[in-house]
Amino acid sequence: MIDYIKTLINELTPTDGLPVPIDTFADDRPLDDMIATLLPEATHRVLLLAPKQQLPVATLPTTSATLGPDGNALLEKPADLVRFVGLRLGNWQRRVEEADAPDAPRAQRQTSPFLRAGYAKPVVVDGGPCYWLYPATAADLAEGVLEYVPETHPEQLNLKLREAVAWQCAAICLQVLGRPTAEQAEQKVYLLLK
Repeated sequence: MIDYIKTLINELTPTDGLPVPIDTFADDRPLDDMIATLLPEATHRVLLLAPKQQLPVATLPTTSATLGPDGNALLEKPADLVRFVGLRLGNWQRRVEEADAPDAPRAQRQTSPFLRAGYAKPVVVDGGPCYWLYPATAADLAEGVLEYVPETHPEQLNLKLREAVAWQCAAICLQVLGRPTAEQAEQKVYLLLK
């Protein structure tokens, strides 16, 4: 993958109208090291930007969640979580596909017992290192499942996402090198993720 990313960088950095041949450099090890260092960040960005249906999804049973005093539960986020996909507990009538920020109006309503979510319209609040689930009982937690996008090595992604990761890494490298063609690489990423 590193050689492919170098090819993309080469494609976007012409000199005198001709591409720079990367295979004739005496020592291109610094570029290899930079790409290897930036590849995890590029992969992370693509996992955040790509449509959910294209991404790998992992599941986690909610049995490890702890019940709160107000009919809610606290579920710690998995260490490899990149992005929330969905969550459904046992008696919930629908799956929650977006976790609300703590300052969102729907999240703020969960502090009032009169406005709190019910089984027909459950709520998940992103509380930083954990998710708050409304409503929740021990029986609900025994049957619940959290779906999320895990941190993934770029080689384990499908071909389209690997291509997007390569272009994203090329864009970051070009930004670090101060090349104006970094924008072109970013545009390729967005086109691939449509």
